[in-house]
Amino acid sequence: MSPLERIRDRLVRPTGLHVTGLPVLEDVVLTLLSAVIVIVLGTVVFIPPRHAFEITVEEAMAAAHSKQIEIYGRLLDENGQPLKNQVVELFAASGARVGFGRTKSDGSYVIQWNGPTGTYRVLMTVVLPSGGVVTGSTVLECQMGHTYGVYGTLTQTGTILFAPIPGY
Repeated sequence: MSPLERIRDRLVRPTGLHVTGLPVLEDVVLTLLSAVIVIVLGTVVFIPPRHAFEITVEEAMAAAHSKQIEIYGRLLDENGQPLKNQVVELFAASGARVGFGRTKSDGSYVIQWNGPTGTYRVLMTVVLPSGGVVTGSTVLECQMGHTYGVYGTLTQTGTILFAPIPGY
């Protein structure tokens, strides 16, 4: 038998093309490798940017003869543009929602309530144009008759792009 006939016989077998003598193992490895490639191309080629909130709180100011607690502020996107019609909620330490507000066209909101002095959590929720939802929160020690400024700025935490290297 000539060397070419031996190569042909080795490559073309009744069971198909296999490099080793373990065709089942080869099929499993190739199937897993194909799945990994599909997953990598589907998720690593472009991962959309993730967003988070940067929240700042102003010092409390006493309101003249008021028994209410007031929280005010603005929500802005990463470019400093106002985020309108977004939700700002206020929760007591027990987890009960005690206040609710929506941002106006300039991104501002105000929540007032007749709550006792205590610990409260401000939760900001923004629905992105892409349909994603971003939340941010901060905890405040509030006193009756005081106002608190709570400002939220949406920040982008990064985008990952995959650039394949030729030959790999």
